[in-house]
Amino acid sequence: MNSTYRNLIQIINYLINGDEYSRTNMYAVDS
Repeated sequence: MNSTYRNLIQIINYLINGDEYSRTNMYAVDS
């Protein structure tokens, strides 16, 4: 997946769910 798009998803997740969720999701998206 395009890394810029991945970063956008992470930012959106952070805004909606907060830092803890964003960190967890980052690993899920990368794998």
